[in-house]
Amino acid sequence: MHSHKFLLPLLGLLLLAGCNRNLPVSLLDEQRRQIDSILNLCDDADSLKTMVTAYEKTGNKLGQAAALRVLGKVYRDRSLFEEAIDCHRQSVKMAETVGDTIEHVRGLNNLGTDYRRLGILDMASECHYQALSLSMSYADKTSSETRKNYTVSLNGLGNVYLDLGNNELADSIFRVALSTERRLGSSLGQAINCANLGAVLEEAGQLDSAYHYYELSLHHNEEAGSTLGIALCHDHFGDILQKKQQPERAIQEYATAYEQLQQEGDTWHWLESCLSLARIYTLQGKTEKAHQYLALALQEAENIKSTEHLVDIHRQLFELARREGKVGEALNHYLIADNYKDSLFNLRTMNHIQNLRLKIERQRRDEAVTLAENNLKLERQSRNVAYLALAALFVAFLLVLLLMLNNIRNRSRRQQMARELQDARENFFTNVTHELRTPLTVILGLTKQMIQSVQGSSTGQGAQPSQAAQDDTACKRKNKDTNPNSTNSRDAQPASAPADSLTSLKAIERQGNHLLQLINQLLDISKVKSSVGDSEWTHGNVVAFIRMLAENYHQYAISQNIELSYKPDQNVVEMDFVPDYIEKIVSNLLSNSLKYTKPYGHIAIVTRTIDGERLQITVSDDGIGISPDVLPHIFKPFYQGSDDPKCIGTGIGLSLVSNVIEAMKGTISADSAPGKGTVFTITLPLKHGDKQLKFFSIDDYYATAGNTSADELCPPDGETAVESTPRVLVVEDNSDVAYYIGQQLTPDHYNVFYAQNGQEGLTRARDLMPDIIITDLMMPGMDGLEVCRQVRASELLDHIPIIIITAKASDKDRISGLEAGADAYLVKPFNAEELHVRMKKLLEQRRQLRDKFSQALDKGQVLADELKPADRQFLAKAKEVVLSLMKSRQVDAETMANHMFVSRSQLNRKLQAISGLTTTAFITQVRIGKAKQLLTSNTDMPISEVSWKCGYDDVAYFSRSFKQATGCTPSQFRGG
Repeated sequence: MHSHKFLLPLLGLLLLAGCNRNLPVSLLDEQRRQIDSILNLCDDADSLKTMVTAYEKTGNKLGQAAALRVLGKVYRDRSLFEEAIDCHRQSVKMAETVGDTIEHVRGLNNLGTDYRRLGILDMASECHYQALSLSMSYADKTSSETRKNYTVSLNGLGNVYLDLGNNELADSIFRVALSTERRLGSSLGQAINCANLGAVLEEAGQLDSAYHYYELSLHHNEEAGSTLGIALCHDHFGDILQKKQQPERAIQEYATAYEQLQQEGDTWHWLESCLSLARIYTLQGKTEKAHQYLALALQEAENIKSTEHLVDIHRQLFELARREGKVGEALNHYLIADNYKDSLFNLRTMNHIQNLRLKIERQRRDEAVTLAENNLKLERQSRNVAYLALAALFVAFLLVLLLMLNNIRNRSRRQQMARELQDARENFFTNVTHELRTPLTVILGLTKQMIQSVQGSSTGQGAQPSQAAQDDTACKRKNKDTNPNSTNSRDAQPASAPADSLTSLKAIERQGNHLLQLINQLLDISKVKSSVGDSEWTHGNVVAFIRMLAENYHQYAISQNIELSYKPDQNVVEMDFVPDYIEKIVSNLLSNSLKYTKPYGHIAIVTRTIDGERLQITVSDDGIGISPDVLPHIFKPFYQGSDDPKCIGTGIGLSLVSNVIEAMKGTISADSAPGKGTVFTITLPLKHGDKQLKFFSIDDYYATAGNTSADELCPPDGETAVESTPRVLVVEDNSDVAYYIGQQLTPDHYNVFYAQNGQEGLTRARDLMPDIIITDLMMPGMDGLEVCRQVRASELLDHIPIIIITAKASDKDRISGLEAGADAYLVKPFNAEELHVRMKKLLEQRRQLRDKFSQALDKGQVLADELKPADRQFLAKAKEVVLSLMKSRQVDAETMANHMFVSRSQLNRKLQAISGLTTTAFITQVRIGKAKQLLTSNTDMPISEVSWKCGYDDVAYFSRSFKQATGCTPSQFRGG
């Protein structure tokens, strides 16, 4: 026996071990299914005995019952009926103890089949009736397991009635069972019941109908893959063909059944086909074949002690001897058959008497149980009064307990609300601090720079002119790679120190106004909520005011390649409104739309009157949109859903808009979908009370408001004449912050390029191949973390150091940035000197690694362990490409770049960043390295062949290149 037959069941046993008493029905069902799946792996008696013992040791009675049931079936298939009955009796007791109805029914049906095979039909019918009753009383009558057990019980009863000769009742039962099996979709169940109906019809002499049902049974057995069922169908076909006087066809069917049952190992049914063949050969007078099959049948019947088969065998031997004229032998077989028949009759009679005695004892036991139940009822009645009193006390106690729990719950809810309010207050001011960090970075940094400039002027040292100083009207810039008419800063005249200071002062003024506006909005929220009457209401043409507000953003929209349009349905709409509120509404909504709309997008403002009583303002864009889970919260201050930097409404602007609209008795709603844009719809009443209001004048409003333009300073890309100057790519959506960072990186030391968002940054990084990347975290579209991840995932860019500069200062954010692949993490407002040191050290590390690698290559050494895995992989790939090109004799930088799927300049900068070698130098190193290997390992190979294998067509040129790289000629190198 192989150990794997019970290795898996024992492993499952460890998972299911433990007592299962008092488990809920659902858990019992689940445990039973798991046990069945384990037992299906056990196909022999030894493995099943091991399972029974293991379940017994762990106290798992349900598993023990199931294992005993399967073991009993194995014994029955081997015709070991005594052992089978013992196993199935134990299985029934175990299932009854556990209280598992399904397993109880299975055990009873198997026990009934055991008794029926032995001819003890009264015990068989009782077992099947008990199983049927339990199936009908089961709580879940619709489950497939319950219906299957119900059908098996019916099938067992039908077979009992068929053995008793009650064909009519057997036929009815089999048809009900067949109908249920069809609804269950069980091919094997349908096969069994079709065969049973065929047996009923065959017994009634309806041979054609019986043959039809046997054919149906064969079809369903083939669907179910039941070899035993198919063999029994062929045996039935043989019986009917023999009765129809077609012996040759009958022999074919019997022989088919005989061979299949012999392979199946079912001795009991094999004896039936064996005796059928012997019988038909006897009738044909083929005594030699008849003796052959009867000898085999006699041996197996004596082995399994099947009295019924022994009676049939000796009767056939009697008939065969009589036909051969062997009178003495015939008489001997007749007496043996008669003795076996008497013993079988006596056995059945004794079983019947024993069964009657058991029934009488069972009735007595039932009467004792009934008497005990009546006594128990009397005791229960005497205790009812005491139970009622206890129940009343318990109800009173329960009511008091519920009141206390309710009080505790309310107190806990109030405390929770207080904590949430406190958390909201703390989060609010924390986020306010976060919003203030970006403008403070510019203000403090530029102020420090101006102080240093003034100090330098006072000591007689002129401040170094800024590379980025330009006229303020240059805000509508287009990058030099998109506008051929733009010029590099190195082509323009150097800006004077006063002009540079003027540019810085304007940036400080803008950021100061931004900070002041942010603080004013915080104050406006409280003012709007506390007092509506203090607001300055006016009456005038609101369409002209909205058009003027939209025009303030028109120029900035053009600079961003965004179409901004205003489409009123009427040019004049007189209404009561607060000008400051209308400006806050339009300005905040347009700022958001411009921020989250990509170039070549469209923003539209539409106004129209509704029923002559309300004004509807619609601001729509085709930007990135808002996700459904964030949309309901966008009007909350500083809300940001799921740490998503794309979320609109992360500041206080939309919260302020909602508050001022509410103060004007209006409504606002938002409709959005990711990738499809956002639509804000505002509805305001045209009238506010009946009193006379001040007439609104745009000129008067702007004479006192002091509003500023929406234009921003846009830094240009820088470029020095020295190719070796390190390239720095600054990825920052705030133009002033980008300008300030660029100011810190002097053109003598760095060549600075800019990108306004993450996607543009990745595109420019692939084109420029910078030496270092500086990026913000929070940007529209792709954020800084995703930029880091994509750079590290790119074979072309993964070597570039990354510095994150952000206002997010928590340890969690810092760890996230470093995990994404950043080499340094600076918090706004950052120290310019620290930025210089970080960049200097990162570039020095890369330069030292390149120098060591280059020196190692010159000496023929390998420093692969000191390189990053991605760099090692890239160099290995590059080396493989060079070696393959050597075979095709097309070894040049352009061809190598094409095979690496990059441009020649990208490949050159990548190889220089990793190894310090140009593409041409790298190719030469690989070719000379290959030549050294060939010269050393193949001492007989001619120099010309070595030259040819290394991609050199000219041996002289090869020798010069080899000597230039190694200091000696190929021949000198080979000679040592």
